[in-house]
Amino acid sequence: MLTIRTALSRVSLLLVIALLLPVIISKVAHGAQREAIDYCVDPDWLPYEAIRDGKHVGISSDYLAILADKLNVDFRLVPTNTWLETLEFLQQGKCHLVPILNASESRSQYLKFSEVYFSAPNVLVSTDNQPFLQDVDNIGARKLGMPRGYRMVEFLERYYPAIEFRLMDNEKDALIAVSKGDIDLTITSILSANSYIQSAELNNLKIAGWALLEDRLRVGVTEQYEHLLPAINTALEEINDGHRMDIYQRWSNVKIVNEPDYHLFWKAASVTGIVFVLVFIYFLMLRRMNWKLQQQNHELEMLRRQLEASNKELSYSSSHDPLTQLYNRHHFNQQLQRRVEDLGETCVLIVDVDHFKQVNDEFGHSAGDEILRQFADVLRQEVRATDVVARWGGEEFVIFCPQTNVKDAQLLCERLLSSVRQKSFEPVAQLTCSIGGARLAENETVNECLERADKALYRAKNKGRDTWLWDGEASTAPAS
Repeated sequence: MLTIRTALSRVSLLLVIALLLPVIISKVAHGAQREAIDYCVDPDWLPYEAIRDGKHVGISSDYLAILADKLNVDFRLVPTNTWLETLEFLQQGKCHLVPILNASESRSQYLKFSEVYFSAPNVLVSTDNQPFLQDVDNIGARKLGMPRGYRMVEFLERYYPAIEFRLMDNEKDALIAVSKGDIDLTITSILSANSYIQSAELNNLKIAGWALLEDRLRVGVTEQYEHLLPAINTALEEINDGHRMDIYQRWSNVKIVNEPDYHLFWKAASVTGIVFVLVFIYFLMLRRMNWKLQQQNHELEMLRRQLEASNKELSYSSSHDPLTQLYNRHHFNQQLQRRVEDLGETCVLIVDVDHFKQVNDEFGHSAGDEILRQFADVLRQEVRATDVVARWGGEEFVIFCPQTNVKDAQLLCERLLSSVRQKSFEPVAQLTCSIGGARLAENETVNECLERADKALYRAKNKGRDTWLWDGEASTAPAS
């Protein structure tokens, strides 16, 4: 027979089981419902992410752990050997998520992206005997190394096609190649540069300038998991600044080794405190120096862009007629001096608006200016892309036709006369023009050819206007 004590113990046990059973069942059911998503990372991009001893480490690993908890999913690492292989796995569907990367046009073809959750500048890194380059514009003929598959490669190919670069497996290899003198410089994230310079003891490297493109890092998912992006964005937005700083500080100065040396541990432990303080001070100084440098470079960049815009405006003003926006006489003469030796068969036309003085006298100079603008539009529409049109002065215009025989130039005269007749000019309704043409003879200067075309124009106007005459020939189009 059971004693009272034994009976009470069993009752207590049953009560505990009854209370815990729903919780256990809920946990089991909860775990069974968790979705599993295969993901890939850059295997060697510290402090952002890496694979060490088969495990995902780095800044993105902490963010991914937060997402796993918030989204109630399990993320399964699919190891890769290079970043290029990671991108290939994503395209092939071998993995469906990458926790930290930049968006780009090519990647948008097979990935959808979250909002930006981590930003950092990219820098030019060179040996300390190289000059300070400031930005990408000053790379010139220097040998540049870039990791395969990086967004910066697409940026350089599109906006700086003249820069030649050598592709490397990863950022670390590129930095080592710079340190050894195999290449002159590389472009990398300032955080990864700092990490690799410390871990690989590349003490002869320095920041040589700032890249125009900064890292704006996001989560990328394949189309199959695009539906998760709103939840991912919400989860990332809920991470407060303090938590973000904790993650950054946790990985910003970590050095990961594959085989820990326990013999050195006790020796290193005695100076860990001092080293930590020195590194932290160095990091703060570097951040402050780089921030100031970034501000100065930003100001210099703004000044450079303003200067470029002013120079372009000045260059345009010096080469174009302000009224018609055609080339002016000065630019026309300059271009001919450069091109005349390789022009081949060439013809020159001088076009004059008929009775333009009467237009000015009757309607005023403002109306005359508007008519000249409309007339210039007709010339632009009728000439070919290879022809050069310029306002010669007053109501006279010059058309320079390289690689053009006399027959084709005369056909252009016919088109111009017809288009001017058919166009309604405000406020005079109808206008006509006269044209004189000449073919550039062998050993003749362009100015001499222009003089012959001008004489042909004079004869055309004396003949009654609204016609063209060729130097030494009669018009095939009688005056109207």
